[in-house]
Amino acid sequence: MKKRYVIAGTGVRARSMFVRPLLQEYAEYGEIAGIFDVNPLRMEFFKKEAGLDCPSFTDFNAMLEEVKPDTVIVTTIDSCHHKYIIGALKAGCDAVSE
Repeated sequence: MKKRYVIAGTGVRARSMFVRPLLQEYAEYGEIAGIFDVNPLRMEFFKKEAGLDCPSFTDFNAMLEEVKPDTVIVTTIDSCHHKYIIGALKAGCDAVSE
């Protein structure tokens, strides 16, 4: 069974360090089940550039509740990492960050 990953933060680091490898090299092991960003325009650009067809959210907790991921990949601005890592762990998810 594939692991369900969500992305918190849709900048360059998310695409190059996590999404691209997951889609190209590790697609048999996992899938991107949702993305979160506080900026909806950046998030939609990210989805288009990465070729993703998954739900997008501007509310982190709503994403966790709806998608029920196994792992949250946190690539937000560094000063916010702790907020999303703690939120992921409290929700029972694994958390990964760069």
